[in-house]
Amino acid sequence: MKKIRRSQSNNANKLWVPILAWVILTGFSTFYFHRNVISAHIDNDITITITKDEVSTILEIEQEDNVENIKSEKQVDLNLNDEIAGNASTVDFSGKQIQDEQNSTSRKEDGSTNQNALNETVFSRNETKQEQNSTAILDEYGSTYLTMYGDHRVPSSLAALPPWLQEYIAWNQNERATKDPKDLKFFVIKCGKKDSHCGGFSDRLRPVPFYLLMSKMINRVFCIYWERPMRLESFLQVPKGGLDWTCPSDFNGEFGHASTLYWGEVNTPEAKESMTNRIEYIKELSDQFVTVKTKNNDFQHINYLNAIFAGYSYENQMPKVFRWMHVYLMEHIFRVMFKPIPAIARNVNATMKELGLVEGKYTSVHFRARYPTAMLKKILGGQNQFIDHDKGKLQTPFEGQYKSYLLRVAKNAIGCGANIDPDMDKIFFSSDDVNLVDYVISNKIQTTHGNVQCVGVGERSHVKHMEYHKTNSDEDFYPLIEDLLVMGGSKCVAHGVGSFGAFGASLAGNRCRAMHRRHSGKPLECPNYEGATHYHNITDEHRLFGPDPFK
Repeated sequence: MKKIRRSQSNNANKLWVPILAWVILTGFSTFYFHRNVISAHIDNDITITITKDEVSTILEIEQEDNVENIKSEKQVDLNLNDEIAGNASTVDFSGKQIQDEQNSTSRKEDGSTNQNALNETVFSRNETKQEQNSTAILDEYGSTYLTMYGDHRVPSSLAALPPWLQEYIAWNQNERATKDPKDLKFFVIKCGKKDSHCGGFSDRLRPVPFYLLMSKMINRVFCIYWERPMRLESFLQVPKGGLDWTCPSDFNGEFGHASTLYWGEVNTPEAKESMTNRIEYIKELSDQFVTVKTKNNDFQHINYLNAIFAGYSYENQMPKVFRWMHVYLMEHIFRVMFKPIPAIARNVNATMKELGLVEGKYTSVHFRARYPTAMLKKILGGQNQFIDHDKGKLQTPFEGQYKSYLLRVAKNAIGCGANIDPDMDKIFFSSDDVNLVDYVISNKIQTTHGNVQCVGVGERSHVKHMEYHKTNSDEDFYPLIEDLLVMGGSKCVAHGVGSFGAFGASLAGNRCRAMHRRHSGKPLECPNYEGATHYHNITDEHRLFGPDPFK
């Protein structure tokens, strides 16, 4: 099994000599790479079963206003069941967006492929497309061009989005291009210094699909503003031609709460009408900034919101999102909105190259070892211990019962990853327990899948959680983002509890995924119901705001 310790300066030194020689010989001062993305096989055998889950959502809406002109607080309770048991069915899906996804190969563009070009550096004046694990415009620090993310991925991902979202993105681009920022009205997704609970990196971005729907409905420019632990721009940037999500530089995330609206659940026509009225209320606000956040990041709350997004994004049926899953369109939404900053892109390229990973040619396995499950509570000795363990306040030695438990879950997780696609011979293994990663990739864990090689990034000091770890260094969170982006380039993803691994699966398209761990923390054998793709009929419950909410 293979591990790496990244050294950017060494990588740069290895690459710079042939680059300099090429420049001298050809006389060209500008050079670049291009890519040919490798297609992935898609399994069209889908088990379709619908179950009923009761979910609840509360949104808190904050409206900016002058401090001296704070409006009175208003409160409305609403209720909605996210699924109707009577619509449960086993059917073939015919919706346009899902059918397009299932009938297309993963991340493929026109152009010739060259198997011999794998892992090689190729220069071309005409952007000749060569198949390789990472290709890039180079600078003295290394490669920043990724096959999985970047400007070149925007057109295909944009075309895969529902028409209403394409229209909104075009409108958003036009508003920003033709108006002074002071004349724009923004819809802000905020994590301020005073916000008590923003969640981790995945939880913060999981509701974005619904917020985009809401932005379209209220005719406001979408933007994301983080202060804690630092700005999102510290890790991700806007790709060319994509959706600009940045807030204006003079935006102050500390503005006062002018009005707070509570959206709850009561399954009555009056409540639904009231919720629609609240959308109309926001549309009429003259304030430049309005912000919305969920009261908490419970997966059921976010799933409820994203079910409404899906109701307006598919024709007749939509894929069921449950537990910690991100929406099936997230692979495209993410690529239209985000690409990694150069430093992170270089690190991802270094990882891909050194581990021999090629987009769509490997499986990822993620194990959220510190997630506070009942099993960990039993092992660590109580409520405070397993919560502090997740927050990083308690450093549990990698030994004894704790080590045995992690190895048991990891062995099952690797087995799940190996079973998703037996043709894959490499598994990228990642976890928030760095000792476990070192153990797995050092070939110390015994599995029944002898032909599978587990690789990963070893000898890290820590993988930090954005909600709990206090730091002033952006780089402390680079490993977190890098693991996510590498997962998003795989063909298949096996993950357990928590939304981070599910985020990686969604970036890979959710087409080939497995759940390897129960909510209790016990291993979950594969294959299982949790890893299959399920669809259900779209009803009025999902299209809460009527057949045409964009009037």
